[in-house]
Amino acid sequence: ARAQSQADALAGSVEAPAILVYSNPRGFTGPDLESIRSGIQSLNEGQARPHRLQRAVPLAVENQSDPTQVDQGLLGNRALPVLLYFEGGTRLTGIAAGVEEARGTLESPGPLRIGVTGIRLVQYDTKTAIDGNLWLVTVVTTLAIFLVVALTYRSLVAPLIPLSSIGLATFLTLRILGWIASEQGMNIPSQIEPIIVVLL
Repeated sequence: ARAQSQADALAGSVEAPAILVYSNPRGFTGPDLESIRSGIQSLNEGQARPHRLQRAVPLAVENQSDPTQVDQGLLGNRALPVLLYFEGGTRLTGIAAGVEEARGTLESPGPLRIGVTGIRLVQYDTKTAIDGNLWLVTVVTTLAIFLVVALTYRSLVAPLIPLSSIGLATFLTLRILGWIASEQGMNIPSQIEPIIVVLL
């Protein structure tokens, strides 16, 4: 609830947050807490602030005497999530680069570790994996169709008919979807192309 109220207080539109997680399996020590405090402050105000980062919001138990202090995370004394809100419209690559920049700046030797997670970063990893392996999915699917049809009809020419129609259908489907999306001012997720390749 506190995190939601903090997020609602942000001015302007923001993207879904990336989550930076401070952790120490033995529990946070005094120096850990000081490092966390200075790290969050530098993300919000200092030179280490990544491009387009709007706000870093720690999910911490509020210190009644001084609300700016971080004493303990909502998950206890071993993990402290920090929500990283980027400006609305920031692309996946921008969010991933900003989070890695923040992580690299804040990482230090010792038991205090910094991990990252969040829906936008998962989407980025998925997009990267799909983009890197789409050619493999296409080649394997094409070979599977060729082998099944060639063995079924005992002809090397027979597979060319369904493969050419599938290729044309895939090309037209992607172009029509792209045209509709551009007319509506939307983006087509990168996950759509391999699904269409496999389904058609």
